[in-house]
Amino acid sequence: MEAAENYFIALDAGGTMTDAVILGTDGSIFVGKALTDYKDESNSFIASIKDACNPDIPVDYVLSRALNIVYAGTIMLNALLTRSGQKVGLILTRGLEDYLLMERGEGPWLGLPYQGRLHSATHFHNEPYIPKHLIRGIHERIDMFGNEVIPLYEQEVEEQARDLISKGVEAIAIMFVFSYLNPSHEAKAKDICIREAKKLGRDIAVITSSEVARTNKEYSRLMSLIAQAYAGEFTRLQFVKVEERAKSFGYRFDLLTLLAHGGITDIRYPRIYESYVSGPIGGILGAKHIAELVGIQDICCTDVGGTSFDAGIITKGIIPVAREPLLIHNRANLPTVLTQSIGAGTGSELWIDPVTGKLEIGPKSAGNKVGACYMYDKPTISDCQLILGYLPEDNFLGGTIKLNRDAAYKAVEVLATQLGENVYRFAFGAIEFLHERMRQHIKAMLIGRGYDPSEYTLMVYGGGGPLHLWGLAEGMDFKHVMTFTFAAVFSAFGILTGDYSYRYHKGIIGANPKGDDLMSQMIRASTIEAINSAFDELEKQALLDISRRGIPYESVELDRYVYVRYTGQLSDLEVPYYKSRLNDEADLFELCVQFEDVYSTVYPSAAKYSDAGYQIMEVAVVAREQTTKPVLVEYDDYRSDVNPGARKGKRATFYRDTWYESDIYDMDSINAGAIILGPAVIEHSATTLVVPPGYRVHFDKRRFIWYEKA
Repeated sequence: MEAAENYFIALDAGGTMTDAVILGTDGSIFVGKALTDYKDESNSFIASIKDACNPDIPVDYVLSRALNIVYAGTIMLNALLTRSGQKVGLILTRGLEDYLLMERGEGPWLGLPYQGRLHSATHFHNEPYIPKHLIRGIHERIDMFGNEVIPLYEQEVEEQARDLISKGVEAIAIMFVFSYLNPSHEAKAKDICIREAKKLGRDIAVITSSEVARTNKEYSRLMSLIAQAYAGEFTRLQFVKVEERAKSFGYRFDLLTLLAHGGITDIRYPRIYESYVSGPIGGILGAKHIAELVGIQDICCTDVGGTSFDAGIITKGIIPVAREPLLIHNRANLPTVLTQSIGAGTGSELWIDPVTGKLEIGPKSAGNKVGACYMYDKPTISDCQLILGYLPEDNFLGGTIKLNRDAAYKAVEVLATQLGENVYRFAFGAIEFLHERMRQHIKAMLIGRGYDPSEYTLMVYGGGGPLHLWGLAEGMDFKHVMTFTFAAVFSAFGILTGDYSYRYHKGIIGANPKGDDLMSQMIRASTIEAINSAFDELEKQALLDISRRGIPYESVELDRYVYVRYTGQLSDLEVPYYKSRLNDEADLFELCVQFEDVYSTVYPSAAKYSDAGYQIMEVAVVAREQTTKPVLVEYDDYRSDVNPGARKGKRATFYRDTWYESDIYDMDSINAGAIILGPAVIEHSATTLVVPPGYRVHFDKRRFIWYEKA
């Protein structure tokens, strides 16, 4: 690593590894990895940066010259999974006290694999994060038009607040019906709770649903509120711990994080629950940035980790946004870059189903224990990769971890013997089984929406991406297949391509019905007024918050979005609106045409149904400041022959019943323009690229790696 004047740093703390990318202002890029420390992520934060710096430059030199650090972690996810968040009291509209127990109709099915959805007898309601004895109902009512029907019973709020505080709650969450249209009751209840807490000598967080998610659909709004109250504030404390560790090494600024919609913000952002899924989001952002560099628009993004396989689609350069993603078996009002995951990674555990006698993979994973070759007591996909010669024994994580090939062989042999199969054929078959699951996942996202894979470029990244690239691409007929020398930390790299942003939403009631009668015209006029009024309100709030952060108005860009659906549909799509306001019906119809353009990037064009009319239930404003994007070096020394210093020797590898003597290369030493024929294994300290017989890889002028038939 060579010294640069300044640095940009991004980290993606996953379930297995914490990945670090250090980008110098001179265009240099350095990567590091460390096993994620679940107990104290500040340890793995520093360890991964040290790995990237090692051994030339001290960590304090880099951190003292870092212009920003963006940390995307699993802290909130872990808090929700392990139920280790704060003790929360919940105040609801009277009559909704059992809302958490009832769930939405899909609740017991959400997050289950296909097999788990077949029989309702196996489904159980989720254990609420807030127990019934900490939930209180209050008399009040706002109607569907935002009018007060029943005033807030303030004395009830005082009594219930005192009772909850006496029970030791660390936060109080408040949600009333239709508060997204009129938040006055929630605001008044919040003031009362804060006042009562002060009387009792307590300083607790009081959070309202209209502050967290001012949108319709009470249950998903409630889940967002609970996520913020239960895990959001806990997450913020952990982020502060990472920030303090960075500052102890000379870092001078606030720590930043990545939100689910792809924006970067500081860790004191009030709706920090929006950082729930940030790692996979970085990969999508990075893929879009790379696509713009190489001039492509349609990308299938795949991230192969130790625990999961994440996939996303970018069509016509548009990143799709899911309005109500899954948040631990529940829906939440949390605009999120659309990705879909399955439990299939390099650490997936292999086992034989005692009922069917067939091989199964996952969902259990060795995580940071890798497999039987390292610290796990069961065989995993990584063990198969090792005994087939794909993984090196002595260069895993740059040699910091030594893998035990004999232990891997013995663990895999136990399962192979149960099935009466040769160990190596079994190991290869297990990997192909995993690849088939991954391909089916990709097909469901692409072909299921009516897209043709031959029009898409497959980008493969993640620590296990290059290792599994050959199997992902097999039989899929993609237009191009590519990976990267920094694939292992690609999501962290992608985080650096995001912009600083604040996002604001507001629910409205609007429609564009089919027809031109007087009533339809009145509805359209009312809708135009509601959209413009919401834009006014959200933009004022955005500029106020931006000014508090010290960002000058002139550097801020305002992006406007409208959420549109066909009349009768249950979900909407995010539609960018490129004008400042709607002036007349023509603008409203133009907006609906834009909706259909977005609709055709998510669903087949044949699914359009404009005769149904349109509903508009929400608008959003994003205040954005452009960040300095990564500069990737274009190399002048461009030739097809491989630098002799890149060759490390040969190693036996197994592929389709045959052993081959594969050439082994050092990835960092391979020059731009190089073409390498399979069978070959290209090793990096953080990943391994397998090139089977009959295929080759080409390193382009930026050393992006293109995979193709020889």
